[in-house]
Amino acid sequence: MAAPANRGGGESGRWDPVAERPLRDSMSGAPFGGGQTWRPLADVSETDDGYVVEVEVPGVAREDLDITLSANELEISGEFVEKKRAGWLRTRSRTRRTGSFEFRTLLARDVDADKITATLADGVLTVTIPKTASVRSRRIEVTTD
Repeated sequence: MAAPANRGGGESGRWDPVAERPLRDSMSGAPFGGGQTWRPLADVSETDDGYVVEVEVPGVAREDLDITLSANELEISGEFVEKKRAGWLRTRSRTRRTGSFEFRTLLARDVDADKITATLADGVLTVTIPKTASVRSRRIEVTTD
């Protein structure tokens, strides 16, 4: 029997509430379409300079995305609009999600909200959130007397 995954804090061993959120959200049973909100797949990474959030939103137009930062919570929401198909009488199979979606994640409070950038390419929304200069780690050189 394999040991359970360490969901409590990554390499440092500290508890990370951001790492716990996907587990909790996956247990809530994200719906497929049906007018309910669903959660897209996403990766949240921390670098020395900030955070990078990559969210899978294939087929979603740029104008159908909304990104907000409130306090330390980043929210990405939007809608995947189903294409109108003329002349189709029956649907044989449907597994693609449609309708409204929402992704939220907590970040450290010391981010530079004025310098956040977002790009959409190949169905992936990439949001880059820089840290303020005061919280960036820097190497301090040791000198001799």
